[in-house]
Amino acid sequence: MLEFIRERAQGWFAWAIVILLVIPFALWGIHQYQTTDAEVNVAVVNGKKISDAEFQRTYQQQRDRIKAMMGKNFDPSLIDDKQLKKQVLENLINREVLVQGAHDAGLRMSAVRVGAEIRAIPNLQTKGQFDPEIYHRLLRSQGLSVGAFEKMVSNDLVIQQLNQGVGGSAFVTKSELDTLLRIKLQQRDIGYALL
Repeated sequence: MLEFIRERAQGWFAWAIVILLVIPFALWGIHQYQTTDAEVNVAVVNGKKISDAEFQRTYQQQRDRIKAMMGKNFDPSLIDDKQLKKQVLENLINREVLVQGAHDAGLRMSAVRVGAEIRAIPNLQTKGQFDPEIYHRLLRSQGLSVGAFEKMVSNDLVIQQLNQGVGGSAFVTKSELDTLLRIKLQQRDIGYALL
């Protein structure tokens, strides 16, 4: 069939059809190159968009953590990519919900505290002192701007503040404690017979 078409597809009419087919595909391809990945969102949480770029960066960081934990025993076939992607997306959504909840509760983090937290990161220090060159190199390798990284650190600190506030206000009643101790100290006798 294709040979029949090739033998007959000669002349100006065949070239006109080829050109009519090529132009739309070429324009569609150019359009795809002009659109950026930042426009693609994997989730929207109460109006806040989680971009595909953020998802891919977090996914790659998670894979790198797993690889570092396994060391020489790392085998890529052991990682279920579908499950890992699902877990990363759920974590991003949960994190955004916590950040929004903390901000709704009025929790904020000062720029001074964020800066102090960043300067205290051991991987960004040389001989115990913060090294701006290492900091900027790390941000470039992660594809982050200074502002984006500072916002991430600020959000982490706000979530930590929220967790400490909730955890610090938790209390246990005497009856709950008694029930917990009774369950923990229970002993059972069992019997069995082999046939």
